[in-house]
Formats: sequence, C-alpha cells, structure tokens
Amino acid sequence: MYKLTNWFRNLKVSEKLGLISIFFIMPDSVMLYLFITGINANLQFASLEKMGNSYQRPLEVLLELIPEHQLLAERALTSRAGANADLAKKEEEIDAAFKQLEAVDARIGKDLQFTDEGLAKRNRSHFRAHLVRQDWLDLKAARGTLDRADLAEKHLILINDVRTMITHAGDMSNLILDPDLDSYYLMDTTLLALPQTQERLATVMQYGAQAIKGGELTPEARQRLAIYAQLLRESDLDRTAGSVQTALNEDANFYGVSPSLQRRVPAALNDYVHSANFFINLTSHLQQAETNQISAEDYLQAGRQARRASFRLWSVASEEIDHLLDARMAWYKARRTKSLMVTACALLAAVSFVTFITKSISGPLTQQAAELRSANTALQAEILERKRAEADLRRSETQLANAQKIAGIGSWEWDLLTNDFTWSEENFRLHGFEAAYLSAELPGDPRPPPSA
Repeated sequence: MYKLTNWFRNLKVSEKLGLISIFFIMPDSVMLYLFITGINANLQFASLEKMGNSYQRPLEVLLELIPEHQLLAERALTSRAGANADLAKKEEEIDAAFKQLEAVDARIGKDLQFTDEGLAKRNRSHFRAHLVRQDWLDLKAARGTLDRADLAEKHLILINDVRTMITHAGDMSNLILDPDLDSYYLMDTTLLALPQTQERLATVMQYGAQAIKGGELTPEARQRLAIYAQLLRESDLDRTAGSVQTALNEDANFYGVSPSLQRRVPAALNDYVHSANFFINLTSHLQQAETNQISAEDYLQAGRQARRASFRLWSVASEEIDHLLDARMAWYKARRTKSLMVTACALLAAVSFVTFITKSISGPLTQQAAELRSANTALQAEILERKRAEADLRRSETQLANAQKIAGIGSWEWDLLTNDFTWSEENFRLHGFEAAYLSAELPGDPRPPPSA
C-alpha cells in the first residue's frame, strides 16, 4: 500500500488526472459493453430467424409438390392418358426442390442444428435433408409396384417428414420466439397455420375425390367431410386470416410501416380467403346434398385453387417477414452506431475537459517553475561571480603581501569612522610582532598591538 501511495504521489498532475478519468470511464465502458452486447444478441436473433425462413422455402415447395405427385401417381394406376408425362414432370420438380433443400442445408443447416447431434437431442434423427431425399428416391423407384394404399402411406410419411423439418427449422431459428407482433403473426401464418392448412387441404381433396368416385356418400363419409369443413374454416382459414390481419394492424407499431407488406399481403390474403371459402363451401355442400352433383375433377380443381392460393400467400408472407427482419436489424444497427458515436463524443469531451483542467493547473505551475529556474540560474551566476571576486581579492592580497615582503615595507590603514588601525602582515614582522589587528582609541596612537 505504501509503494502504491508513493507511486501515486510521484506522478505528474496530468498523469493523476488521466488516471482518475480512467477510473470514472470504466463503469461507463462496462455499461456500453453490456448495451452493445445486447444489441448484437438481438441482431443475431433476427439473423437466425432469416435463416429459418430461408430453410423453410424449399420445404414449403415440397409440401406443395408431394401431394400433387400422389394424385398423379394414383391416376397413373388407372393408366389415364397423359398421367405418366405429368407424373415425370412433377418428379423432376420434386428432385429440383430436394437439390435446393440440400444446398440450403449445406449453407445454414449447421446453424439451425440440422446435424446428427442437434436432431438426436430432439428425437428427430431421421430428419436430415439427405435422408428425407433418400425416402423420396425410394418412393419414386418403387412407385410402379405400389397399390393405392401403399402410395398414400408413403406420401403421407414423406409429408410428415417435411412438416417435422419445418417445425425443427422454426424451433431452432427463433421464429417461434419472434418478439414483435407484426412479424410474430406473419411467422405464425408461414410456420404453423399455412403448412397445416396445406396438408389438410391435400388430405380433404383426396378423401373427397375418392368419396365422389365411390358414388353415394355414406353417413360416415358425410360426417368426416363435415369435420374437415369445420377444421378448414375454424382452425385454418379463420386462424390464417386473423393472424395476417393482426400483422397488418400491428405493422405501424414496429420500426415504421412496411409499404410492401401493406400492398402485397392483403391481395394475397383476399385471394386465399376467396379460394379457401369456395372449397370449404363445396365440401359442406358435398356432405349436405342428397344427391351428388359435383364431379371428382371439379372438386380436385377447387382444392388445387385453394392450395395454390395458400402457397402464394405463404410466399408473399415469407418475403415480408424477411423485410420486417431487415428493418429490425437496420434499426438495431443504427442504434448501435448512434450509441458508439455518442459514447465517442462523450469520451472526446471528457478527454478535452481533462486536458483543459490539466493545462489550467499545470500551466501556472510550469510558468512558476520556469521563473524559479531562471531566478536560480541568476543566483548561481551571482554566487559564481562573487566567488570569482573573492578569489581575485585573495589573489591581490597575496600579491600585495609578497610585494611588501620582497620590498621590506609594510602598510597600515586607519579608519577614521571606526578608529580602527589595520596593519599588513609585513608591517607586523618589521616591528617584531605576530600578525594581528591594531586597535587604538586615538589617531596616531603609537601603541603596538598586543602580543599573541
């Protein structure tokens, strides 16, 4: 402690003030670090959401194509004209979607924990991109040997795999935890509501078409279609429309209004609502009518229209989520930049103030020190001059004494003011006395100085 105190005392005034400033700046620096760390965490959070959105795109394409492939594969079983050509084209589209999925997986799959370890922790070990693609290749290779039931089962397994991968992407990308209402409700639409709707629409289309082909609907079929119609309206259509409308209403409350969101989403939503309502009403009419007046092809066409509208809405909403996330990230980056600039200005002001205080204190002290040094130099010169004069005087006295000694003469002085006599040393010797000072009360007093 003594060494520390002694060290501090030996510091210059400017160094002491600088050290004090550092101790005052340290808490502010810690607070700035925590603040910037928080902003960076929010940026990383939004960046992961964008990754999840990117990963979901090829999965959503597969969710659209696989049920269509199932319908075409079932048609091919009856050797309908043109079915095999359409089926081959659809398989090429699915192959391209899987290639896109594997490319996305290679780029960001590790960040979203689409790894053996990450999937195993959540009991999803099978849902790697290359493993699901292998399931598709096996299905495609065995398609010609499968009956209708086996085709439906294989396609259902593949669809469930894609849905599980969408769920994993949402869980690992923070989409499910989005903090802003506008992007959260759009996320609910793209990650949960629409994929569920699209899968259910495919299931209802296939079931309804088979029921129509079978002739008169059984009570069990009517009841099942009634349940499907209710689920499609309440669990899917109403939920999707409500979430999208909430996102539109809340858009102005976060980072400013998104013009593209307000322009593109309502049109896509209206198209979806219209198409979905038409298909739901058709399903309700189908289960209520005494006689079937709807063909299977018309029913499937209505379902396709509803599914296509849902995928268009998904695509628009997914792109708008990216825009909202970009706006959020830009806001955080601007806030971080502003905070760093304000901190830099505050630091510069603090350093300038300390410099000013240091100069106001050290300036006069420096001037006084310079004056003292100048006075000391002058005094040293004066002392040196005096010593030189004394040396000259002693040298003159010595020379005078030597001259008197050589000449055999002496000298004396009488100070009239003090009445003091002063004899030279030679004068004492000439009179046979030791060198001393002669004091006399009267001028010319012949009394010799007292002997030593």
